[in-house]
Amino acid sequence: MNEVTSHQELLVRYLDGALDADEEARVVDQLRDNSAARVFLRELAEQTVVVADLTRIERQLERTALPERTTRRRLLLRWGAVCGAAAATIVAVIVSVWSLRPRSESEIVTIAGLNGAAKWTGDGGQVIHELVAGGRLSGGTLELLSADSWVEMEFLDGSSMALSGRSTVTISERQQKELYLRYGSLSASVRPQPPGHPMLVHTQVADLEVLGTQFNVDAQADKTKLTVNEGRVRLKRVTDGKELHVPADYQAVASIGDQGGLTLSPRGEGVFTWQSDLKSDVVYGKWAPDLWNLGRQLKQAVAAGEMTREDAVTAYKDAATLDEERGSIWATPSVVGALVVLSVSENTATPVVLASISTFRIQGRLHAPSDVVIGITTHVRGGGFAGKYTVSITAEALRGDGGAFDIEVPLSEFRPDRRGAVRTPTRKELTQWWCLAKSDQAKLEITGVELVE
Repeated sequence: MNEVTSHQELLVRYLDGALDADEEARVVDQLRDNSAARVFLRELAEQTVVVADLTRIERQLERTALPERTTRRRLLLRWGAVCGAAAATIVAVIVSVWSLRPRSESEIVTIAGLNGAAKWTGDGGQVIHELVAGGRLSGGTLELLSADSWVEMEFLDGSSMALSGRSTVTISERQQKELYLRYGSLSASVRPQPPGHPMLVHTQVADLEVLGTQFNVDAQADKTKLTVNEGRVRLKRVTDGKELHVPADYQAVASIGDQGGLTLSPRGEGVFTWQSDLKSDVVYGKWAPDLWNLGRQLKQAVAAGEMTREDAVTAYKDAATLDEERGSIWATPSVVGALVVLSVSENTATPVVLASISTFRIQGRLHAPSDVVIGITTHVRGGGFAGKYTVSITAEALRGDGGAFDIEVPLSEFRPDRRGAVRTPTRKELTQWWCLAKSDQAKLEITGVELVE
């Protein structure tokens, strides 16, 4: 008997229930690793369907069947029942083998929850735009495309991570947890890892080594901010190899622009007010100093015939001493509209905490009518991602002289973006603020954002 015949006989005997435990284990391995064995099993299932069809035909002919055929019909009926049971067994085997296949072949994380626009590109090039909770992802790249997007994921060992806002992360297919955060915000709770196999997070500026901890990472092209809430994380700056161990309740920033020594900053107790430094806080949008804005306005005035070119040049020179640190953020087009995103704690390690009486004061100009959405990203105090909250503002409410607006939005008006979330983010840490004009033609300009009590 050749090897192929032996394998097929083993499968048939399995369906008959005539195998011992060792032989059953061999069958499972055979179906998992041998495509020919799976084909044979499928063909056997198709044969049972044919027999079942013959049985149905025999039943339809029962009233006209000759008496001497009764015995043969009963045999066919009995064989049909046996084949039906065999077909059920085959299905059970296939399901069992599918569930027992090695997870390392493809699946690395499971999606626990998500919101907003996202795209997954597998290492094989397949692209998925419709991600769902419960879906399993292999090695590849996850892109979140809007400010309100977030995805929560779980590893096989119970470790979890959340990606939020406009972010891109590549998940390595290696057995060791290894992530490449190109830009954006990542929060992770990592269970103790095996000796010699820490979780690794790479950004464009730093390499992080994690054994077991809760930490948050904000990555941009020129700097990486690491906040550790539990445990300890080793941070290494890629440009010069300098490294630092960051303990719980501390923060460190690695920057391409600052090649000095890495320093630790304690997180502090938290504050309840915040005023954005627009120039340094901008994550998405275009910073424009006041002098640039003035030049733009003077050009428009000349084009409209409201002033001469000579007068415009004189006015520009008179204003040349304007503070370059003052200006505004212009919304940049995105897949969901014109968008501005600000980091709340870019220049300080002290957390900004939301209170029930907190109110956002927002100033700017809307150069074409558009409804807008104001949103915030929150973290658990001393922890990870806690959710996003939004409020819609009509174009009518933003209408002012020359398109300028100055509005106040109480925290109580913000609503969560998912069911089951806490209705208001009171006592949560504020980590990001954003404003989205639903039309790319809105030409939204933000001149000031602050949190007041």
